[in-house]
Amino acid sequence: MTVYSVPDYGYMVAMINGNTKKVSLADVAGKLKTVEPGSKIIKEAKLMGISFGD
Repeated sequence: MTVYSVPDYGYMVAMINGNTKKVSLADVAGKLKTVEPGSKIIKEAKLMGISFGD
């Protein structure tokens, strides 16, 4: 079973140490984590058509 196969509210999918995991929004609310614009994950997201407004 994958993280996203069953609807579950109050959670997000996060990449932690190269693995996708379900994380409670309560655990991450109010915390800021940045990603370098030139990082591999951003480049891959853009290739998939995800826009970051730039």
